Amino acid sequence: MIHYGISLEKEVNGLMDGRDWEKSLPDEWFKTNKYHFDGNGITLCGKPQKYDLVWFPRSLKTAYELFEKMSKELKAESMTGVRIKLQSFKVE
Repeated sequence: MIHYGISLEKEVNGLMDGRDWEKSLPDEWFKTNKYHFDGNGITLCGKPQKYDLVWFPRSLKTAYELFEKMSKELKAESMTGVRIKLQSFKVE
């Protein structure tokens, strides 16, 4: 079975900075069950600190739909310096 994951990564100045950034993103990405938002995390080791947001859509079509929506927002101020990753995982 193949699983899909999308993550956003941004350099932040601490946990609260990361959470403020998360709140600035479109609600649709988080409240729509079809995208399956899985959570967030922060890398505290080293500099710079990085804040991650992760989704696990159930199909490639849905994963690509979310990826396109995120890509279109890259010019928005809230997406400055953000890295988007779309990955697939094979689980046997």
